[in-house]
Amino acid sequence: MKVVFGISEAAKWELVSANVRNILVEDPNLEVAVVAYSEAVTIFVDKNLELHKGVKYYLCNNAIESREVDRSKLIKGVEITNSGVYKILLLQEDNFRYIRS
Repeated sequence: MKVVFGISEAAKWELVSANVRNILVEDPNLEVAVVAYSEAVTIFVDKNLELHKGVKYYLCNNAIESREVDRSKLIKGVEITNSGVYKILLLQEDNFRYIRS
């Protein structure tokens, strides 16, 4: 099974992170992705932010540019995608189940 979490609000990071952790406890073989767009991209400059192993993290380039996020300050382990919403659509086409936070 594959699942993608969409996050648009920075305040929901703890919820998303807990949900990712919980489903991976249930099934460590799940393929999990997190797509951050809108203001949520700003949380990925926090060097203390812990990412889950094996989870793919995508950040919306449109949101990065509109919020003038310094790319050099982004944490390691994230991938930039042109459009976060479009990335979610692509993942859904690849049989990911979408959970919006």
